[in-house]
Amino acid sequence: MFSRFNIGGLLKTAHIQDSPPIRIGGTITVEGPLAHPDQLRGEARLDSLLNRCRRPPGEPGGVHAMLADARLKLDPLHVTGEETDLHVQGSLA
Repeated sequence: MFSRFNIGGLLKTAHIQDSPPIRIGGTITVEGPLAHPDQLRGEARLDSLLNRCRRPPGEPGGVHAMLADARLKLDPLHVTGEETDLHVQGSLA
């Protein structure tokens, strides 16, 4: 579990400049042998990642993703804000 982790350094690494401070919090669990990434299993719940954005009424908050069978799956996410209406979900092998 972690809270108030500032991801500004990560954004600079990705060449994203002039971003406002973004802090994240939640839980990440991973189990399995690091020598065999295809056998890793895990789950991430980031509850405070989107604290600056509004979510539509009735929509669950935060971000949830799972790792299993060498596939990362992002559960549906809907974020709204000023000039923003973003729907995201998917998986990555």
